[in-house]
Amino acid sequence: MSFNLHINPEDKSVLDRRTRALSREAGLEKRLAEAAIEGGDLECMVFTTGGVRYAIEKDYVQELHRGVTPLPVPCTPEFVKGIVNIRGGIISVNDLGLFLGQASLEPLDKYPMFQLQNERMLLGILAERIENIITLSTDQIKSYEQPSKVGLQKYLLGVTLDMTYVLDAHTLLNASELVVKT
Repeated sequence: MSFNLHINPEDKSVLDRRTRALSREAGLEKRLAEAAIEGGDLECMVFTTGGVRYAIEKDYVQELHRGVTPLPVPCTPEFVKGIVNIRGGIISVNDLGLFLGQASLEPLDKYPMFQLQNERMLLGILAERIENIITLSTDQIKSYEQPSKVGLQKYLLGVTLDMTYVLDAHTLLNASELVVKT
C-alpha cells in the first residue's frame, strides 16, 4: 500500500532542511562520540583561507609546506588552483574556501599548503595561514546550520565559540565533487 502525500514545495523545503539538520547532528554526535571514546578530545590543525578560520582533524594532515606556487591546469573547476610537484609526486591543490562556497583565497605569490590524505585520496589545500594544532573537547564544538552556506554544511562537524569552522576531514576526502573527470 502506498500513499501519495500532497505537500506544497515550501513545506517540503522546510522538511528537507530539518531532515538534513537532524542527519548532520546525528553525524556530529557520532564523530564526537568516537572522539570521546578515544579520550574525549579532537586534535585539529587550524588554518585560515578567505579570511575564515577552519579546524580539521590532524590525523588526516600528512605534511605542511611553507610556500608553494601552483601550476594552473586548464579546464578544471575554479576551486582547483593547479598542481605542485612535491619530491617527484604531483598533487592537486585546491582553494577550500571556494569549494565550500565561502570566500576565495587572498592572492599571494606563494601559499602555505598542507596535504590531507586518507586511503582514497591525497589532496593539497592552500591556505593564507596555517596557525597551530589545538585540542577541542567535544563540548566546545557546537552544531551549526546556516541555510545560505549549503556547500559548507555538508563538510562541517560544527563550530567553536570563536567561530572556527570544524571540518569533517573524512567526509571531505570522500567527496566525489573533488574528483575532476576528464
